[in-house]
Order: sequence, then C-alpha cells, then structure tokens
Amino acid sequence: MLPELEESGAADSEPIVSAAQRVLELTDPSGVANGKYLVDARQAKGVQVGDHNVQHNTFS
Repeated sequence: MLPELEESGAADSEPIVSAAQRVLELTDPSGVANGKYLVDARQAKGVQVGDHNVQHNTFS
C-alpha cells in the first residue's frame, strides 16, 4: 500500500472503500463478477498485479 494512502486512513474508511468498490463495479462489472480485484499478496514475492504483464524472476 502507498504510504500516503496508509497515513491518510483512507484504506480503513468504509465510505471511501465502498466508493472505490462502486467505481470498479461501474467501470468493470465483469471483472468484479469474476473476482479480478480480489488480490491477496500476503507473503508473496515478485508480484505483479494487472493485465498483460511480463516478469522474469530468479530466486535463490
């Protein structure tokens, strides 16, 4: 999460989170219905979120 977003408290504000979810529902209803925006990256390494990404990782 962006430090500015975390510091502002917006991520914990129910009205702001609800408004953001509504924007997603209006702009990409099929993506929302398919779970496109439900991302859990806890304990992930080398993560990209989005469409049409290319990433090459080498972990040792």
